[in-house]
Amino acid sequence: MAAEARLIWESASWIKWPLALAALLAGLLPGNAAPAVFLVLLVPVVSEVAAREDLAGTRALVFSQPGVPASAVLWKAAALALFLLALGAPLVVRTFLASPVRGLACAAGLLAVALLAVGFGSLTRGGKLFSGLYVAVWYMALSGSAEADFTGALSKGAVPLYSLAYLGLGFVLAGASMARERLQAT
Repeated sequence: MAAEARLIWESASWIKWPLALAALLAGLLPGNAAPAVFLVLLVPVVSEVAAREDLAGTRALVFSQPGVPASAVLWKAAALALFLLALGAPLVVRTFLASPVRGLACAAGLLAVALLAVGFGSLTRGGKLFSGLYVAVWYMALSGSAEADFTGALSKGAVPLYSLAYLGLGFVLAGASMARERLQAT
């Protein structure tokens, strides 16, 4: 799992450096501008994680290796969750210091991003649907819609129920991806 999380970082090319800077600034600067930049810079890094092998045409080779976990969906989701929580730690700490409820909403929102990216990516074998929906929801949150603020970091008051709803949707999509994965294995 840690190796896959590192692969996510390594495959991010040049965008990883502005993303790392934005992640750090999201934890240090007041307001929602730095978190907004951090959250939008995540899109090109996480959108195709679940479909990387399909898009590169290496799925058969990668998943024929010994030691590959039984579920690629769980493997990718765990690695992406580790990656997002590590990178988003400054933002989670900042929101947690503001309010424990807001911090939990932020952590749940980042986990939701991981599950949604993996769910959409594995179901569609690409990242375009996730990217389009994510940017639309991010823009709505930035425009003041509390219902769209999946991390609780972009609006004045976090509503953890919304973060949990996004997390629940992520679990549903990841579960559907796992069901499809099992059907294809038989």
